[in-house]
Amino acid sequence: MRAESTDFLSILRRRCGSEEVLAATLGALEEELGGGRTSESLNALAAIALIKRGLDAQTLAKGLKWEEFEEFCAGLFRASGYEVTRNIVLRKPRLQIDILARSNEIALSVDCKQWRKTAGGSALMRFAKSQLARTEALRAKNMLGEAPCASLILTLTEEAPRFVQGVAIVPIFSLRSFLGSLYEFRENLRLM
Repeated sequence: MRAESTDFLSILRRRCGSEEVLAATLGALEEELGGGRTSESLNALAAIALIKRGLDAQTLAKGLKWEEFEEFCAGLFRASGYEVTRNIVLRKPRLQIDILARSNEIALSVDCKQWRKTAGGSALMRFAKSQLARTEALRAKNMLGEAPCASLILTLTEEAPRFVQGVAIVPIFSLRSFLGSLYEFRENLRLM
């Protein structure tokens, strides 16, 4: 059963007070994120605008469908200066990468997880192992260029970032600071 999406555009419209302020807010954010507006990204764009206005990122992300959540996460990477490719599907073996975020220094192979609570030990190990396999497949197919690539699982959990088998497990509310401190975490990451 699919989760129902919260209409963040209506909430933002009420908070902006007028269609003109709404249009200016969305236009400025769209320019900052470097993306074109699509029907899939509009609700995520409105959610990001609400976060910029002080609302809690984790609470807002829970109101997004998985497609919107992925676009929401992609927007956070774009806002941090990364070039983003979404939904990469590889064949033989069939694997899907939610987000590939690239900067001049590093590529990040990202799995977006809308967990409502923290995953336990063995489940987290399985998720990390699967994400490493997806990242290795990207490297094997020469889709990463020259930059090293790290695996990341982006979650809704309220914990601080941690590392499992060289995979960074990062809550969305910590993503910006994690990316800003990425160099400090390099020894904890399995770079490919």
